[in-house]
Amino acid sequence: MLTSALWFFAGGILYKVLSILFAVNDSRYILQETEDAVIILLDAIDKDVMSAISKKHEAVMEDNELSKKDKKLIINGDLRFLAKWKTFVISKMLLASPKKYFKYFRYLTWEDSLVRLAELKKGFRSIEEERNVD
Repeated sequence: MLTSALWFFAGGILYKVLSILFAVNDSRYILQETEDAVIILLDAIDKDVMSAISKKHEAVMEDNELSKKDKKLIINGDLRFLAKWKTFVISKMLLASPKKYFKYFRYLTWEDSLVRLAELKKGFRSIEEERNVD
């Protein structure tokens, strides 16, 4: 009877240990997939933001009521914004995540994520090519 009880509790402990290990692995996978989705979205949004800001710069340069100093100030402000906004979004994602998962993030800035973004785009291109061949 005691042996059966010990085996029962050993099985319960083993189940708990394995479920914790699998949960951590699943959480890590979900976190990294979310991270990939965020950089893909940031890249798509960046194209639209760049287009909008370039049109804004054209309009600012054509405006005769603004001084050269004001035009330069507006354009420099936009360039500073463009340089930082993607890293800001990634930082907000990191800060919003539970601290115990921080070690699983693969990159902390936009520049760090560019290699992964290139890999993802290459994968998408190969999938598109396979679809076009069939």
